[in-house]
Amino acid sequence: MKKEKYIIERKNKKNHYLQVYINFKDISGSKQIYSRNINVAEYVSPKEAMQAAIILRDNALREINTGTLIKHVPTVEELYYQTKKLFNISIKTWKRHDITYRHSVKPYANREITSIKPIDIQESINESINNYSLEATQRVLSLWRQIYKAAAMNDILVADKTVAVTIPKSKAPAKKQKKVLISDEDFKLFVEYLEETSKYVRDPIGRFRRTRIIYMLKIMFYTGIRPSECFALTRDDINLITGEITINKAIGSTQNKVRQVISTKTTQSIRTVPISDNLKPILLKMFDEIKEEHLFYDYDGLPFETSFLSQFISRISNRIGIKFNMYMLRHRMATDLIQSNTSARTVQDILGHASYKQSVGYARSSDEDRKTAIDSRKLS
Repeated sequence: MKKEKYIIERKNKKNHYLQVYINFKDISGSKQIYSRNINVAEYVSPKEAMQAAIILRDNALREINTGTLIKHVPTVEELYYQTKKLFNISIKTWKRHDITYRHSVKPYANREITSIKPIDIQESINESINNYSLEATQRVLSLWRQIYKAAAMNDILVADKTVAVTIPKSKAPAKKQKKVLISDEDFKLFVEYLEETSKYVRDPIGRFRRTRIIYMLKIMFYTGIRPSECFALTRDDINLITGEITINKAIGSTQNKVRQVISTKTTQSIRTVPISDNLKPILLKMFDEIKEEHLFYDYDGLPFETSFLSQFISRISNRIGIKFNMYMLRHRMATDLIQSNTSARTVQDILGHASYKQSVGYARSSDEDRKTAIDSRKLS
């Protein structure tokens, strides 16, 4: 390809592009850089791509010479704040992003995105893995990638430097794995405690909430649906004649509001879950007690606040000495289905996972399972 001034041909295994790159001084005498990329793959031939690059270069030179080319290169912080709107990030997710940003990305906040080097991103990754978890460090890398996507949407043609970095292994000893399963006995004890102590709750709001929490937990136990999916259930979603519960929505936050009805986590999450013989009488009793269309809305007529429910269950768990949270019921369902040799497709469909691999990731072995496996080893 013929060489042209201010046009650089760049190739790697994945990309072939022409970079129009011009150093110049603006009318105030400050040094500026004009940089645009032409993706060769988008043109019929490399020759046509070069012609497009030449036109781009000539137009840029004309604007530079007339003083009309004023290009603001956004900083890392400017692009970070744009990601919320560009990617329609919910309030809940934005809070997690903000923690990640403040911990690991903010030191580069005032740098123009074009000045960020792979070593800068690698240093932020290393700082995170040395002080926080692997999961937190993966969020750092994901956040950098979103910032580069925002740059691309701003027509700032800068290469995504995250492709050059890696997440090193943490030097910190692994923490003891949290318990993610609950036994039938412990769950029964938990629910019975709620039912027994409900008799002594005089506050009408407290009684209102207790009734709904008990039914929600029982539904999650017998179906394995996500807590957010259970919170969104209406009377119309539960069909006792066909024996199915329809899952087509959830409770969560939008970009501007919390406690909202939102779409399910994925399209695969839209599904019907069979009503077991054990669950049916529970649902019949629930319909007698709860008359509202929205079965599990709070006393104020809005969806339950997830953090309130989590804190309530944690407080009761600590009081009776049982390790329990709502998501344990979903892990328990995944484990029971897989251990009973349920077909892969059936497990995936019941749980609403995009892949069976994800379902397996939810399954866990119990202490008893591991003890049985170890005891089974014998010398012949």
